[in-house]
Amino acid sequence: MNIQSILFIFPEGNIANNPNMSSLIFSLCNIYKIYIIHGRKNQEFNCDKLHLCYIENLCDNECFINNKEYMENIFRRNKFSLIIGIDNGILFANFIANKNNTPLAFISYEIYISNSYDDLSDNKQIIACKNIAFAICQDDMRAHILSRENNIPIEKIFNIPVSEANTSSFKHSTYLHEKLNISLNKKIALYIGSIAKWTKSEELIDSTKLWPEEWVLVIHPRYGIDFNLSLLIEKIDKNPRVYLSLETKTYTYELEEIVCSADLGIVLYDFDFNTQYIGENLLYIGLSSGKFSIFMKYNIPIIVNNNTNIADIVYQYNLGYVIYNLEDIHLYLISNNIFHNNCRDFFIKYLDFNLYKNTLLSIIKNAIINNDIVEIININNNKIIIKNIYNIRIEIIYNRMMEALNNLKISNKNLNILYENSLLKNKIKKILKILHILYPINKLYKIIKLKLYK
Repeated sequence: MNIQSILFIFPEGNIANNPNMSSLIFSLCNIYKIYIIHGRKNQEFNCDKLHLCYIENLCDNECFINNKEYMENIFRRNKFSLIIGIDNGILFANFIANKNNTPLAFISYEIYISNSYDDLSDNKQIIACKNIAFAICQDDMRAHILSRENNIPIEKIFNIPVSEANTSSFKHSTYLHEKLNISLNKKIALYIGSIAKWTKSEELIDSTKLWPEEWVLVIHPRYGIDFNLSLLIEKIDKNPRVYLSLETKTYTYELEEIVCSADLGIVLYDFDFNTQYIGENLLYIGLSSGKFSIFMKYNIPIIVNNNTNIADIVYQYNLGYVIYNLEDIHLYLISNNIFHNNCRDFFIKYLDFNLYKNTLLSIIKNAIINNDIVEIININNNKIIIKNIYNIRIEIIYNRMMEALNNLKISNKNLNILYENSLLKNKIKKILKILHILYPINKLYKIIKLKLYK
Protein backbone atom coordinates (compact mmCIF):
# COMPACT_ATOMS: atom_id res chain seq x y z
CA MET A 1 0.00 0.00 0.00
CA ASN A 2 1.40 3.39 -1.03
CA ILE A 3 1.71 6.00 1.70
CA GLN A 4 0.19 9.36 0.79
CA SER A 5 2.47 12.41 0.77
CA ILE A 6 1.93 15.97 2.01
CA LEU A 7 4.09 18.91 0.93
CA PHE A 8 4.64 21.98 3.12
CA ILE A 9 6.05 25.26 1.78
CA PHE A 10 7.48 27.11 4.80
CA PRO A 11 9.66 30.15 3.98
CA GLU A 12 10.46 31.04 7.62
CA GLY A 13 11.37 27.41 8.19
CA ASN A 14 11.24 27.32 11.99
CA ILE A 15 10.02 23.74 12.36
CA ALA A 16 11.39 22.27 15.61
CA ASN A 17 11.25 25.56 17.53
CA ASN A 18 7.55 26.12 16.80
CA PRO A 19 5.55 23.96 19.26
CA ASN A 20 2.49 23.83 17.02
CA MET A 21 4.46 23.00 13.88
CA SER A 22 6.57 20.31 15.56
CA SER A 23 3.49 18.68 17.14
CA LEU A 24 1.72 18.78 13.78
CA ILE A 25 4.64 17.16 11.94
CA PHE A 26 5.11 14.41 14.54
CA SER A 27 1.39 13.57 14.27
CA LEU A 28 1.34 13.54 10.47
CA CYS A 29 4.54 11.49 10.18
CA ASN A 30 2.69 8.54 11.72
CA ILE A 31 0.34 8.48 8.73
CA TYR A 32 1.91 10.31 5.75
CA LYS A 33 5.20 10.98 4.08
CA ILE A 34 5.99 14.62 4.79
CA TYR A 35 8.06 16.92 2.59
CA ILE A 36 8.97 20.41 3.76
CA ILE A 37 10.56 22.99 1.47
CA HIS A 38 11.86 25.65 3.84
CA GLY A 39 14.03 28.74 3.95
CA ARG A 40 16.09 28.19 7.13
CA LYS A 41 19.62 26.76 7.01
CA ASN A 42 20.78 23.88 9.23
CA GLN A 43 17.25 22.78 10.07
CA GLU A 44 16.96 19.40 11.82
CA PHE A 45 13.96 17.26 12.69
CA ASN A 46 14.01 13.66 13.88
CA CYS A 47 11.35 11.84 11.88
CA ASP A 48 11.92 8.95 9.45
CA LYS A 49 9.07 9.93 7.12
CA LEU A 50 10.12 13.58 6.93
CA HIS A 51 12.12 14.95 4.00
CA LEU A 52 13.55 18.45 4.32
CA CYS A 53 14.73 20.63 1.47
CA TYR A 54 16.35 24.02 2.00
CA ILE A 55 15.89 26.60 -0.74
CA GLU A 56 17.65 29.94 -0.33
CA ASN A 57 15.55 33.10 -0.67
CA LEU A 58 12.35 31.10 -0.55
CA CYS A 59 10.38 34.30 0.05
CA ASP A 60 11.53 35.82 -3.24
CA ASN A 61 9.05 35.80 -6.12
CA GLU A 62 11.64 34.31 -8.46
CA CYS A 63 12.56 31.37 -6.22
CA PHE A 64 10.49 28.78 -8.09
CA ILE A 65 11.70 29.98 -11.45
CA ASN A 66 15.29 29.68 -10.21
CA ASN A 67 14.56 26.22 -8.78
CA LYS A 68 12.38 25.00 -11.62
CA GLU A 69 14.45 21.88 -12.29
CA TYR A 70 14.32 20.80 -8.65
CA MET A 71 10.57 21.37 -8.47
CA GLU A 72 9.98 19.35 -11.64
CA ASN A 73 12.09 16.49 -10.26
CA ILE A 74 10.31 16.38 -6.90
CA PHE A 75 6.94 16.12 -8.66
CA ARG A 76 8.18 13.42 -11.02
CA ARG A 77 9.16 11.35 -7.95
CA ASN A 78 6.12 12.12 -5.80
CA LYS A 79 2.42 12.68 -6.28
CA PHE A 80 1.34 14.82 -3.35
CA SER A 81 -2.10 14.37 -1.85
CA LEU A 82 -2.14 17.81 -0.20
CA ILE A 83 -0.03 20.96 -0.36
CA ILE A 84 0.07 23.30 2.64
CA GLY A 85 1.47 26.82 2.45
CA ILE A 86 2.62 28.47 5.66
CA ASP A 87 2.39 32.27 5.85
CA ASN A 88 3.85 33.68 2.59
CA GLY A 89 4.53 30.11 1.51
CA ILE A 90 0.89 30.05 0.38
CA LEU A 91 1.94 32.01 -2.71
CA PHE A 92 4.22 29.20 -3.90
CA ALA A 93 1.96 26.45 -2.57
CA ASN A 94 -0.91 27.86 -4.66
CA PHE A 95 1.34 27.93 -7.74
CA ILE A 96 2.27 24.25 -7.30
CA ALA A 97 -1.26 23.13 -6.36
CA ASN A 98 -2.77 24.76 -9.46
CA LYS A 99 -0.13 23.28 -11.71
CA ASN A 100 -0.66 19.76 -10.35
CA ASN A 101 -4.38 19.91 -9.53
CA THR A 102 -3.71 19.16 -5.85
CA PRO A 103 -5.83 20.18 -2.81
CA LEU A 104 -4.45 23.25 -1.06
CA ALA A 105 -4.44 24.42 2.59
CA PHE A 106 -3.04 27.41 4.48
CA ILE A 107 -1.43 27.82 7.92
CA SER A 108 -1.15 31.34 9.28
CA TYR A 109 1.32 31.95 12.10
CA GLU A 110 1.85 35.61 11.17
CA ILE A 111 -0.95 37.85 9.93
CA TYR A 112 0.35 40.41 7.43
CA ILE A 113 -1.88 43.47 7.35
CA SER A 114 -2.29 45.10 3.95
CA ASN A 115 -0.73 48.58 3.63
CA SER A 116 -3.58 49.83 1.47
CA TYR A 117 -6.72 50.98 3.27
CA ASP A 118 -8.98 51.40 0.25
CA ASP A 119 -8.35 48.35 -1.92
CA LEU A 120 -7.37 44.80 -0.99
CA SER A 121 -7.85 43.36 -4.48
CA ASP A 122 -4.12 43.33 -5.25
CA ASN A 123 -3.20 41.36 -2.12
CA LYS A 124 -1.32 38.28 -3.38
CA GLN A 125 -2.32 36.22 -0.35
CA ILE A 126 -5.98 36.83 -1.12
CA ILE A 127 -5.52 35.42 -4.60
CA ALA A 128 -3.49 32.47 -3.31
CA CYS A 129 -6.07 31.64 -0.61
CA LYS A 130 -9.01 31.73 -2.99
CA ASN A 131 -9.15 27.95 -3.52
CA ILE A 132 -7.95 26.61 -0.16
CA ALA A 133 -9.79 23.69 1.41
CA PHE A 134 -9.12 25.01 4.92
CA ALA A 135 -6.91 27.37 6.93
CA ILE A 136 -5.34 27.07 10.37
CA CYS A 137 -5.15 30.01 12.77
CA GLN A 138 -4.83 30.21 16.57
CA ASP A 139 -7.93 31.75 18.17
CA ASP A 140 -11.21 33.52 17.42
CA MET A 141 -9.77 37.03 17.22
CA ARG A 142 -6.86 36.10 14.96
CA ALA A 143 -9.18 34.04 12.79
CA HIS A 144 -11.44 37.08 12.41
CA ILE A 145 -8.50 39.26 11.31
CA LEU A 146 -7.19 36.56 8.96
CA SER A 147 -10.65 36.17 7.41
CA ARG A 148 -10.88 39.94 6.94
CA GLU A 149 -7.39 40.33 5.46
CA ASN A 150 -7.31 37.29 3.16
CA ASN A 151 -11.01 37.02 2.27
CA ILE A 152 -11.16 33.51 3.74
CA PRO A 153 -14.65 32.36 4.82
CA ILE A 154 -14.53 32.18 8.62
CA GLU A 155 -16.11 28.73 8.54
CA LYS A 156 -13.00 27.41 6.77
CA ILE A 157 -10.62 28.49 9.55
CA PHE A 158 -9.67 25.90 12.16
CA ASN A 159 -8.26 27.34 15.42
CA ILE A 160 -5.30 25.63 17.11
CA PRO A 161 -3.16 27.48 19.69
CA VAL A 162 0.60 27.54 19.18
CA SER A 163 1.30 24.93 21.79
CA GLU A 164 2.58 21.39 22.19
CA ALA A 165 1.05 18.25 23.67
CA ASN A 166 0.52 17.82 27.40
CA THR A 167 3.25 16.28 29.56
CA SER A 168 1.82 13.92 32.16
CA SER A 169 4.35 14.77 34.86
CA PHE A 170 7.10 17.28 35.57
CA LYS A 171 8.71 18.74 38.64
CA HIS A 172 10.48 21.89 39.75
CA SER A 173 14.12 21.97 38.70
CA THR A 174 17.33 23.62 39.90
CA TYR A 175 18.82 23.25 36.43
CA LEU A 176 19.44 26.95 35.78
CA HIS A 177 20.79 27.48 39.29
CA GLU A 178 23.37 24.77 38.71
CA LYS A 179 24.14 25.60 35.08
CA LEU A 180 24.59 29.34 35.62
CA ASN A 181 25.93 29.15 39.18
CA ILE A 182 22.94 30.97 40.65
CA SER A 183 22.49 30.67 44.40
CA LEU A 184 19.62 28.36 45.38
CA ASN A 185 18.15 31.10 47.57
CA LYS A 186 17.57 33.24 44.47
CA LYS A 187 14.26 33.22 42.62
CA ILE A 188 14.36 33.21 38.84
CA ALA A 189 12.28 35.28 36.43
CA LEU A 190 12.76 33.68 33.02
CA TYR A 191 12.54 35.32 29.60
CA ILE A 192 12.63 32.98 26.58
CA GLY A 193 12.35 33.87 22.91
CA SER A 194 13.40 36.55 20.46
CA ILE A 195 15.54 39.52 21.43
CA ALA A 196 14.21 42.57 19.63
CA LYS A 197 12.73 46.00 20.08
CA TRP A 198 9.22 44.55 19.81
CA THR A 199 9.94 42.24 22.79
CA LYS A 200 11.13 45.17 24.94
CA SER A 201 14.31 43.23 25.80
CA GLU A 202 16.52 46.20 26.65
CA GLU A 203 13.85 47.79 28.84
CA LEU A 204 13.44 44.49 30.68
CA ILE A 205 17.15 44.33 31.45
CA ASP A 206 17.10 47.94 32.68
CA SER A 207 14.12 47.23 34.94
CA THR A 208 16.14 44.71 37.01
CA LYS A 209 17.93 47.62 38.75
CA LEU A 210 14.78 48.02 40.86
CA TRP A 211 14.24 44.32 41.56
CA PRO A 212 14.50 43.01 45.13
CA GLU A 213 17.73 41.26 46.07
CA GLU A 214 16.32 37.72 46.03
CA TRP A 215 15.28 37.90 42.34
CA VAL A 216 17.39 37.46 39.19
CA LEU A 217 16.55 37.51 35.48
CA VAL A 218 17.60 34.68 33.17
CA ILE A 219 17.40 35.29 29.41
CA HIS A 220 17.24 32.25 27.16
CA PRO A 221 17.32 33.59 23.56
CA ARG A 222 15.57 31.74 20.79
CA TYR A 223 18.49 31.52 18.38
CA GLY A 224 21.60 32.02 20.51
CA ILE A 225 23.66 35.15 20.12
CA ASP A 226 22.25 36.92 17.08
CA PHE A 227 22.76 40.53 16.01
CA ASN A 228 20.12 41.99 18.36
CA LEU A 229 21.45 40.12 21.37
CA SER A 230 25.06 41.07 20.58
CA LEU A 231 24.07 44.73 21.06
CA LEU A 232 23.01 43.96 24.64
CA ILE A 233 25.84 41.63 25.70
CA GLU A 234 27.88 44.36 27.39
CA LYS A 235 24.82 45.59 29.31
CA ILE A 236 24.06 42.03 30.44
CA ASP A 237 27.67 41.35 31.50
CA LYS A 238 27.71 44.46 33.69
CA ASN A 239 24.41 43.61 35.41
CA PRO A 240 24.84 41.12 38.30
CA ARG A 241 21.11 40.38 38.31
CA VAL A 242 20.96 39.20 34.69
CA TYR A 243 22.15 35.81 33.46
CA LEU A 244 22.35 34.48 29.90
CA SER A 245 21.40 30.87 29.12
CA LEU A 246 22.86 29.89 25.76
CA GLU A 247 22.43 26.12 25.74
CA THR A 248 21.05 25.09 22.35
CA LYS A 249 17.70 23.32 22.40
CA THR A 250 16.38 21.92 19.12
CA TYR A 251 12.79 21.30 20.21
CA THR A 252 10.54 23.33 22.50
CA TYR A 253 9.81 20.29 24.68
CA GLU A 254 13.55 20.18 25.51
CA LEU A 255 13.04 23.45 27.40
CA GLU A 256 11.29 21.62 30.24
CA GLU A 257 14.15 21.62 32.77
CA ILE A 258 14.96 25.25 31.93
CA VAL A 259 11.36 26.47 32.31
CA CYS A 260 10.82 24.36 35.44
CA SER A 261 13.79 26.16 37.00
CA ALA A 262 11.83 29.42 36.95
CA ASP A 263 9.50 30.90 39.53
CA LEU A 264 8.06 33.41 37.08
CA GLY A 265 7.81 33.83 33.30
CA ILE A 266 8.20 37.13 31.47
CA VAL A 267 6.09 37.60 28.31
CA LEU A 268 6.50 40.97 26.59
CA TYR A 269 5.29 42.27 23.24
CA ASP A 270 5.03 45.76 21.78
CA PHE A 271 3.12 46.57 18.61
CA ASP A 272 3.68 49.29 16.01
CA PHE A 273 0.71 49.90 13.73
CA ASN A 274 2.96 51.65 11.17
CA THR A 275 4.30 48.25 10.08
CA GLN A 276 2.46 45.24 8.69
CA TYR A 277 4.56 42.74 10.64
CA ILE A 278 4.34 44.01 14.23
CA GLY A 279 1.04 45.86 14.11
CA GLU A 280 -2.20 43.95 14.63
CA ASN A 281 -0.23 40.72 14.29
CA LEU A 282 1.23 41.50 17.73
CA LEU A 283 -1.60 43.54 19.19
CA TYR A 284 -3.80 40.45 18.84
CA ILE A 285 -1.08 37.86 19.35
CA GLY A 286 -3.43 35.90 21.62
CA LEU A 287 -2.84 32.16 21.54
CA SER A 288 -0.13 32.37 18.87
CA SER A 289 2.57 33.01 21.49
CA GLY A 290 4.76 29.95 22.01
CA LYS A 291 6.44 31.40 25.11
CA PHE A 292 3.04 32.00 26.71
CA SER A 293 1.94 28.41 26.13
CA ILE A 294 5.15 26.84 27.43
CA PHE A 295 4.91 28.75 30.72
CA MET A 296 1.29 27.62 31.05
CA LYS A 297 2.27 24.03 30.34
CA TYR A 298 4.67 23.92 33.29
CA ASN A 299 2.41 25.91 35.62
CA ILE A 300 4.63 29.01 35.69
CA PRO A 301 2.70 32.27 36.30
CA ILE A 302 3.68 35.16 34.05
CA ILE A 303 4.08 38.90 34.04
CA VAL A 304 2.85 40.43 30.78
CA ASN A 305 2.77 44.04 29.62
CA ASN A 306 -0.54 45.68 28.78
CA ASN A 307 0.21 46.21 25.08
CA THR A 308 -1.37 43.10 23.59
CA ASN A 309 -4.42 40.95 24.12
CA ILE A 310 -2.41 38.36 26.05
CA ALA A 311 -2.92 40.85 28.88
CA ASP A 312 -6.67 40.35 28.49
CA ILE A 313 -6.29 36.57 28.70
CA VAL A 314 -3.95 36.71 31.73
CA TYR A 315 -6.33 39.06 33.53
CA GLN A 316 -9.46 37.11 32.67
CA TYR A 317 -8.09 33.69 33.66
CA ASN A 318 -5.85 34.79 36.57
CA LEU A 319 -2.59 33.52 35.03
CA GLY A 320 -0.23 36.11 36.51
CA TYR A 321 0.03 39.89 36.52
CA VAL A 322 -0.50 42.62 33.95
CA ILE A 323 1.85 45.62 34.12
CA TYR A 324 1.55 49.02 32.47
CA ASN A 325 5.26 49.90 32.76
CA LEU A 326 8.24 47.57 33.02
CA GLU A 327 9.45 49.57 36.01
CA ASP A 328 6.43 48.17 37.87
CA ILE A 329 7.73 44.58 37.76
CA HIS A 330 9.59 45.07 41.02
CA LEU A 331 6.34 45.92 42.83
CA TYR A 332 4.98 42.44 42.15
CA LEU A 333 8.30 40.80 43.03
CA ILE A 334 8.38 42.64 46.34
CA SER A 335 4.82 41.56 47.14
CA ASN A 336 5.98 37.94 46.78
CA ASN A 337 2.44 36.98 45.83
CA ILE A 338 2.95 35.62 42.34
CA PHE A 339 1.92 32.02 42.67
CA HIS A 340 -1.23 31.01 40.81
CA ASN A 341 -2.58 27.51 40.26
CA ASN A 342 -4.63 28.40 37.19
CA CYS A 343 -1.83 28.18 34.61
CA ARG A 344 -1.73 24.40 34.37
CA ASP A 345 -5.54 24.14 34.34
CA PHE A 346 -5.68 26.73 31.56
CA PHE A 347 -3.17 24.75 29.50
CA ILE A 348 -5.08 21.49 29.90
CA LYS A 349 -8.42 23.11 29.06
CA TYR A 350 -7.40 25.33 26.13
CA LEU A 351 -3.84 24.82 24.87
CA ASP A 352 -2.98 21.10 24.88
CA PHE A 353 -2.33 20.03 21.27
CA ASN A 354 -4.06 16.72 22.00
CA LEU A 355 -7.36 18.61 22.24
CA TYR A 356 -7.12 19.39 18.53
CA LYS A 357 -5.13 16.50 17.10
CA ASN A 358 -7.91 14.11 16.04
CA THR A 359 -10.02 16.88 14.51
CA LEU A 360 -6.99 18.15 12.59
CA LEU A 361 -6.20 14.70 11.22
CA SER A 362 -9.85 14.31 10.20
CA ILE A 363 -9.79 17.69 8.42
CA ILE A 364 -6.65 16.74 6.49
CA LYS A 365 -8.01 13.31 5.57
CA ASN A 366 -11.24 14.80 4.24
CA ALA A 367 -9.48 17.65 2.43
CA ILE A 368 -7.38 15.11 0.52
CA ILE A 369 -10.49 13.39 -0.84
CA ASN A 370 -12.32 16.71 -1.38
CA ASN A 371 -15.00 16.07 1.23
CA ASP A 372 -16.78 18.99 2.89
CA ILE A 373 -14.95 19.84 6.13
CA VAL A 374 -16.84 22.96 7.26
CA GLU A 375 -18.98 21.03 9.75
CA ILE A 376 -15.89 19.34 11.26
CA ILE A 377 -14.28 22.75 11.79
CA ASN A 378 -17.40 24.35 13.25
CA ILE A 379 -17.92 21.59 15.81
CA ASN A 380 -14.37 21.96 17.13
CA ASN A 381 -14.29 25.77 17.08
CA ASN A 382 -17.56 25.92 19.00
CA LYS A 383 -16.17 23.67 21.73
CA ILE A 384 -13.26 25.89 22.70
CA ILE A 385 -13.70 29.64 22.50
CA ILE A 386 -11.49 32.27 24.10
CA LYS A 387 -13.06 35.69 23.99
CA ASN A 388 -10.77 38.68 23.92
CA ILE A 389 -11.60 41.89 25.77
CA TYR A 390 -11.52 45.03 23.60
CA ASN A 391 -11.81 47.81 26.19
CA ILE A 392 -8.21 47.60 27.43
CA ARG A 393 -6.92 47.71 23.87
CA ILE A 394 -8.86 50.81 22.78
CA GLU A 395 -7.11 53.14 25.23
CA ILE A 396 -3.71 51.85 24.09
CA ILE A 397 -4.62 52.12 20.41
CA TYR A 398 -5.87 55.68 20.84
CA ASN A 399 -2.80 56.83 22.81
CA ARG A 400 -0.42 55.17 20.35
CA MET A 401 -2.15 56.77 17.40
CA MET A 402 -2.02 60.18 19.05
CA GLU A 403 1.70 59.75 19.80
CA ALA A 404 2.38 58.88 16.19
CA LEU A 405 0.31 61.76 14.85
CA ASN A 406 2.09 64.12 17.24
CA ASN A 407 5.39 63.18 15.60
CA LEU A 408 4.08 64.17 12.17
CA LYS A 409 3.97 67.70 10.74
CA ILE A 410 0.29 68.19 11.34
CA SER A 411 -1.05 71.58 12.34
CA ASN A 412 -1.13 72.14 16.09
CA LYS A 413 -4.64 73.43 15.71
CA ASN A 414 -5.92 70.05 14.53
CA LEU A 415 -4.03 68.13 17.22
CA ASN A 416 -5.20 70.47 19.98
CA ILE A 417 -8.78 69.68 19.02
CA LEU A 418 -8.10 66.02 19.78
CA TYR A 419 -6.31 66.68 23.06
CA GLU A 420 -8.61 69.38 24.47
CA ASN A 421 -12.06 68.28 23.35
CA SER A 422 -12.99 65.42 25.68
CA LEU A 423 -16.27 64.78 23.85
CA LEU A 424 -14.41 64.38 20.56
CA LYS A 425 -11.82 62.18 22.23
CA ASN A 426 -14.50 59.84 23.60
CA LYS A 427 -16.25 59.85 20.23
CA ILE A 428 -13.03 58.77 18.50
CA LYS A 429 -12.60 55.96 21.04
CA LYS A 430 -16.15 54.76 20.43
CA ILE A 431 -15.52 54.83 16.68
CA LEU A 432 -12.25 52.94 17.16
CA LYS A 433 -14.03 50.32 19.25
CA ILE A 434 -16.40 49.64 16.38
CA LEU A 435 -14.09 50.11 13.41
CA HIS A 436 -10.94 48.35 14.61
CA ILE A 437 -12.83 45.08 14.41
CA LEU A 438 -13.60 45.77 10.75
CA TYR A 439 -10.44 47.55 9.60
CA PRO A 440 -6.72 47.19 10.37
CA ILE A 441 -5.32 49.79 12.76
CA ASN A 442 -2.78 51.05 10.24
CA LYS A 443 -5.65 51.86 7.84
CA LEU A 444 -7.53 53.80 10.52
CA TYR A 445 -4.33 55.67 11.30
CA LYS A 446 -3.96 56.70 7.65
CA ILE A 447 -7.59 57.81 7.45
CA ILE A 448 -7.27 59.99 10.57
CA LYS A 449 -3.94 61.38 9.33
CA LEU A 450 -5.50 62.40 6.02
CA LYS A 451 -8.38 64.11 7.82
CA LEU A 452 -5.99 66.06 10.06
CA TYR A 453 -3.89 67.22 7.14
CA LYS A 454 -6.90 69.02 5.64
